[in-house]
Amino acid sequence: MKLVPLFFPFFLTLFLSPLFKALALKLGFLDDPSRGSKIHQRPIPYLGGMAIFSSFLLSLAIFNFTLPYYLLVSVLAFLLLGTLDDLLDIRALYRLPLQFLFALVTIYTAWRFPFIPIRYLNSLLVVLFIMGAVNSFNCWDVVDGSAGATSLAIAFSLLIYSFIFGKDIPFLIVLIGCILGWLPHNLHPASMFMGDGGSYFLSAILSATALQISSQLSPLQGLLPLFPFIYPCLDFIVVHYKRYRRGVKKLKPLLTSTDKDHLPHRLLAKVKSVNLTSLLLFFLVCFSSLLPIIFSPHLLYIPFALILGVYFILDRYLPPALENKGSND
Repeated sequence: MKLVPLFFPFFLTLFLSPLFKALALKLGFLDDPSRGSKIHQRPIPYLGGMAIFSSFLLSLAIFNFTLPYYLLVSVLAFLLLGTLDDLLDIRALYRLPLQFLFALVTIYTAWRFPFIPIRYLNSLLVVLFIMGAVNSFNCWDVVDGSAGATSLAIAFSLLIYSFIFGKDIPFLIVLIGCILGWLPHNLHPASMFMGDGGSYFLSAILSATALQISSQLSPLQGLLPLFPFIYPCLDFIVVHYKRYRRGVKKLKPLLTSTDKDHLPHRLLAKVKSVNLTSLLLFFLVCFSSLLPIIFSPHLLYIPFALILGVYFILDRYLPPALENKGSND
């Protein structure tokens, strides 16, 4: 019986995804492969995020699992914003303030970082953390299965943290089931994309869940649930810093710049396999998430240094970018 909340959303998402795919095809809601960060060569239908969210919401209702009202409002707003962004390509000038507003809704859950005593600074950093997770995660949604593998690794790691610290978060199991049900449609060659709507929703709810766990722990232990987000956020910072060094000096072009130089692109350029790239991303995020568990909270600087070391070794030896569209798998 305990596995029902995992398997039911799995099969529900598996079933709903083709329905939303058919809707996307009927509406002409397709991904444009001409953008700089894309690796596919033909238009792929969106609305995978809607399939994941619909399955998640239906499963919560069926199993009577609760979700804080303000969190539900926030993640729904992120889902709709991302879906509209897929459709209309909303300018960063409007998109970022809306993200800030939707992340601000989350602070009404009263979840805060336990290691920052200043109230208003804490709230601001909570909002910036969610925005950072949303945008960095979206930048990793560039290879078939990469966003699904990354979100699965983060959700799995947060579930382990909830077990270790005795925090009951049943909707995490439902979310894992939804992601697993989605992956068969998104592994290479992908028949459907989750789009910005899906990546916004998953990153928003996962970052908020990390905050929920962190807020109930001691200051040092409260750092642990943030480790799963290190690689996407670090990669976002490093890539944009490199683009700045290459001459993209103005803020607006820098924020809107696209290229094939994020970690998923560079891994793909090295291993030449899309599905292997997604698998490596899964293990990298699991490594960064779970390594701190074996260390005392007072020694967290050690796993943090090791995680940074692995990233910068990869940054040093991986190809600088993926040059050609498409890949053999």
